[in-house]
Amino acid sequence: MKNKIINIYNSMDKRTKNLMNKGLIFCFLLAVISSLCLLTYNLFYSSITLYYIGFYLFKNSILFASVFLVLGLGFDKLKKELEQ
Repeated sequence: MKNKIINIYNSMDKRTKNLMNKGLIFCFLLAVISSLCLLTYNLFYSSITLYYIGFYLFKNSILFASVFLVLGLGFDKLKKELEQ
């Protein structure tokens, strides 16, 4: 299963793979920012708004990461089928 996923990723179009990688990096940075917001709330208990900002940023980063993965793989598969 692991090798199959690696083969699918390696056989992707270069532009699609590049866009997917940049999207995943963006999602990772968003998750880091949200973790910092949650850490700040945990250490200082400053405002409940800070907690909600961190929570929703983290939730959105996970959502965006899954969307980049699924749509990147789906778009690549459709592109390969249209080329045949």
